[in-house]
Parts: sequence; structure tokens; C-alpha cells
Amino acid sequence: VCRDNFPYLQWNVKATHIVPTQFTLKWFTVSGNNAGDPADMLVHTDTVAVADTTFDGTDTYSATTLWPGADTTQPDWPGWKLVNGTWVEDPTDFGGNLRESARLQVEVNPTDSTTVDYPPSTENCGPQQGQVLGTSTTKLQNTGANAWIQIVAGMSIVLIAVAALKRQKVASNK
Repeated sequence: VCRDNFPYLQWNVKATHIVPTQFTLKWFTVSGNNAGDPADMLVHTDTVAVADTTFDGTDTYSATTLWPGADTTQPDWPGWKLVNGTWVEDPTDFGGNLRESARLQVEVNPTDSTTVDYPPSTENCGPQQGQVLGTSTTKLQNTGANAWIQIVAGMSIVLIAVAALKRQKVASNK
């Protein structure tokens, strides 16, 4: 699912006859399963505390986890690199190998796994090929005169007034 322009996985786990303390999410590539050994394809591991999930009151826990390679603090998306201020697709970037498809293994007490799909890239979700960051054609509105002009004009008026007063004082003393 895409939320605030970033990819997340919404997940539910049914924990029957156990009271979990945490969930371990292991992210595996699907394409690398030639030998059938999931340990060879492990890309990322998340640990989610039960306190960070929603419990339905019976046996199902739900949570939303940021997709590996995505970062909301320093904006980043799996399989994308920022090159000279422009987003460029790069499948070698962290998490890029999980964008086609990923196998998610959830460990509670028994272990189970399923295949999950990366949310599709749309205009409102993720970087766009060739998108340049930090550029805008919008200009700040001019909110007044340059302050230096006002300072110089004010100082000039003060100097003229002081000079006029001195001249008047000198003239009255004669």
C-alpha cells in the first residue's frame, strides 16, 4: 500500500494458542530461489513489537511496515538512487530486488511465509524517472523595498537635518 508517497506493507498475523511478544518479518527475493534455500535470498529483517501492532481482541495482530529500502526521513525508495538531484531507477539499490515480488516470512512461534507484491509506482507514490528535486518555477513574492535603500535614505535625512541645525546654530551665534 502507498501512504504519503512511500511504500508500506499492511499485514495481519493470526496467532492461535500463543501470546506473542514480537514478530520477525524476513524479506526474501522470489527470483533467487533456484536452490530452494530461503537463507540464500534473505534481504532484510524487521522486528515488530506487539505494542506496535493492533490486536483484534481474538487472535489477529495487524500492523503496517515500511518496505525495505524506503526511507521517510531522508526520502528514498527501493531500487531508486538520487544522482545529481534527479531520481534514477537502479535495481541494484537496496530493496530494488524486492520490487518485482518478495517472499515474506513471519516468525512468531511457528513460522509461516507468503509472497507479497510491491505497490505499483504512480504519480502520487514514489519517485518518477528523471524527477529533479529542489527545483521550482515559483518565485517568492516581493514583500517590500530593499532594506538598504531605506537605511541609506533615513541616514541621509538625519545627516541633512543635523547639518541644517549646525548651520542655523552657527548663524545665530554670529
